[in-house]
Amino acid sequence: MRAVLDTNVLISAAIFPHSMPRRAVDLVCASGEMIFSAATFMELEDAFFRAKFDRYIEPLARVEYVAMLFHAATFARPTETIRVCRDPKDNQFLEAAIAGNTALIVTGDRDLRALDPFRGIRIVNPSDFLALHAPPAV
Repeated sequence: MRAVLDTNVLISAAIFPHSMPRRAVDLVCASGEMIFSAATFMELEDAFFRAKFDRYIEPLARVEYVAMLFHAATFARPTETIRVCRDPKDNQFLEAAIAGNTALIVTGDRDLRALDPFRGIRIVNPSDFLALHAPPAV
C-alpha cells in the first residue's frame, strides 16, 4: 500500500505514541510506502520544529523521528499543480498523491477529507484508514 500521510497525522503520531495516527504511521512504515514530495516533507520539518512543540517532545527526538521518516520515505516529483483545496497549502498533498501514484491520503484535516474521493484518491482519517487496512486483531 502506498499512502500520503499529512503533516498533522505525522506530528500527532510522534507526540502521542499510542494514538490512531501513530498506528497508521506504523502500519504504512511496516507494510507499505510513505509518499512525500519535497514540499510536503519541508512542511513537516517547518511545522514540527516550531517552539510550540517543545513541551510535547524534545528537539533531539524530533530530529530522530524526522530522520526515520526521511529514510522510510519514497519521494514523488509532482508535475501537476492542483488548486482545489480551501487552504492552498493542502493542495500539495493531492499533488504528492497523484505524482506518487497512490490512491490514499491519511489526514486529520476536515477540509481535505471533504474532497474524498479526489480523482480516485481516498482521503481518510487515521481511524478509517486503520479500519480499512489494519490486519484483524487476534
